[in-house]
Amino acid sequence: MVSIVADQDVDEKYIGCHVVSSTLYFAKDLIIPKKIQFSSLGGIILPLTYLDTSSFSQLSGVAVDQVCLTGSLTIPDSVTSIGNYAFTWCSGLTGKLIIPNNVTIVGDYAFRSCSGLTGDWNIPNNVTSIGVRAFDGCIGLTGSLTIPNSVTIINSYAFLNCVGITELYLGNKVARLGTDIFKGCQNLMGEYKNNEYHNHKISCSSDNVYYIRNNKYYYCLGKYSNVMSSGINPSGTLSINSNTISIGTQAFDNYSNDCSGLMWDLIIPNSVLGIGAAAFRYFVGLTGSLNIPNSVEWVGNYAFQSCVGITGSLTIPNSVTSIGASSFEGCQNITGLTIGNEVANIGNYAFRYCSNFSQINLNNFSSQPSWNAVNVFTGISASGTVSVTGGWQPPTLDFLYNLGLPSGQGTNWQLAS
Repeated sequence: MVSIVADQDVDEKYIGCHVVSSTLYFAKDLIIPKKIQFSSLGGIILPLTYLDTSSFSQLSGVAVDQVCLTGSLTIPDSVTSIGNYAFTWCSGLTGKLIIPNNVTIVGDYAFRSCSGLTGDWNIPNNVTSIGVRAFDGCIGLTGSLTIPNSVTIINSYAFLNCVGITELYLGNKVARLGTDIFKGCQNLMGEYKNNEYHNHKISCSSDNVYYIRNNKYYYCLGKYSNVMSSGINPSGTLSINSNTISIGTQAFDNYSNDCSGLMWDLIIPNSVLGIGAAAFRYFVGLTGSLNIPNSVEWVGNYAFQSCVGITGSLTIPNSVTSIGASSFEGCQNITGLTIGNEVANIGNYAFRYCSNFSQINLNNFSSQPSWNAVNVFTGISASGTVSVTGGWQPPTLDFLYNLGLPSGQGTNWQLAS
């Protein structure tokens, strides 16, 4: 048994768990030195500032008695960057994880499955980037997690299954959040009773988040996670950050209908270019009129499916070129629809079962659009008015009948003169 001791002039063969393991050296406590003697460079001694890729990584599935690193971990304050896979699968490491204050980058998979590390979370104030699955499976780290204001990027799955996180404070400089960053962190969940959330422990202060990625809030709060933005309130306004340019797939999806007790107005800023598939699906607590800003270029499949709380008239602005399949299907309390003249594609069932539609406006169409879809308007109101402006003046409603507009006995849709 050997220990790697601080400031010891050791050869570089001791920096790398794979090397140590292959020569049957086992470290009881890993104390990484501030300086390393590099025999490959003629014996020169240099400060250790970067833990390279897979420096101490342990292969998955290695038997417990073959784990090369056990005991505590000490990273010297000379280190400024922790590379990809640096300590991945080092489940034998125990005790507190102390990341030095000089570290600016925590790489992909850096501490993945370091399940033996315990104590409080510590992300130093100089860290700017947290890599993919950087802390995935660090189940022993507990308590409050503060992402400091220095952090601008948190990559996908960074804190996946970190069940020990009980509070989250997101700094105000985060510009990019990856997919499922807090998925499986079920102890962030506040208690839900009497249609209200209690003891909720998430504070997202960032005004610079410009990508809301796929499933961004999925499982943040266990089964009540899907609607997280800047904190939970049972009523009020869900306001998307003003610099957001993309709302990703299932970002606020409420498919399991766990958030039906929420009653929120939705404000989408005019920075948003796209609304992803199922972004707000079944979010029945969205209330009031829906304003799609004229920055939006596409609305994905199922984006607002069955958002029955949305009321009033819906306008698809001229900026939108594509409306996905079933994107507003089942929004039964929308009473009117205006479609801008840049819409080139409408998916099947886009407005099916919007049963209170009584007015459809096609604005500034110079010719008949080449929409090729089925049952777009099936199940809407049996009667109403279609208004067309622009150079195209259809003689009949056959075009819309082919898209599912109710026709036949008991219906009365008319073309406005």
